[in-house]
Amino acid sequence: MPKVIIIAGNPLTGKTLSSLTFPKNLLHIDFDGNGLPNYKKILKPDGTLVLPSLEGITSIPMIKKEVPELVLKTGYLTKGKGVTPSYAFGAVELISQYNTIINSLAHDGTYNGLKFSTLVIDSLTEFFRLWRENLLVTNSQPSLAISDYGTMESLLFGQFFPRLKALPLDYVILTDHITAEKDELTGMITEMPVGTSKAQGKMLGKAVTELWRQVFTDGRAMWRTRPYGLFEAGSRSHVSDPCEANFEAVKSFLVQD
Repeated sequence: MPKVIIIAGNPLTGKTLSSLTFPKNLLHIDFDGNGLPNYKKILKPDGTLVLPSLEGITSIPMIKKEVPELVLKTGYLTKGKGVTPSYAFGAVELISQYNTIINSLAHDGTYNGLKFSTLVIDSLTEFFRLWRENLLVTNSQPSLAISDYGTMESLLFGQFFPRLKALPLDYVILTDHITAEKDELTGMITEMPVGTSKAQGKMLGKAVTELWRQVFTDGRAMWRTRPYGLFEAGSRSHVSDPCEANFEAVKSFLVQD
């Protein structure tokens, strides 16, 4: 059973780079479309490379090949009568491709003839967007209905996470962004990973082994593994807080004897 880790943070804090430091062979499903080449140029404060080599990393771009024209139309995404927005149709193929990859890994930990130790899904933010778009196409509707969020919750905790936890891998790393919510009664603001909805984002930590917040301070990418600011990070493996955003810094906590 792999350790499933969410690395959440603001944009441009180095989440993808740090996820790529996990054990190889590593399969990177790239929903953000960032690619790999530039990551081998990034240095630590001491001048050494964060990622000395891209060897052992297989990256699969999972972005739409065709993007329709921008349509500005009142009611285009509102409830009631309307058509499924054309931009949503590309999500169906990508979800199908994702399922093919996961089914292959579930069989024996291999994909396209390579055996993997680590799977990186980068990022949940974009992946969940594809879920919503896929629902629009499946149900032939212009916008999501309230019942669709219940469907996504069932998918999230009944299929998505159980499937990942059953993979014959060592690590599954999920990068994600952060959103905030204000309680209208108390005025309290909390932060959480982006989920299929804000309510479900609050529950993501219950489904994983580790929930870390990545921050970038003083030229260093760091993982916060305990509550930090308004974000409830946590570690079931008692990873030290803070620590360098690199697998080697957490290896002794995560690797079982």
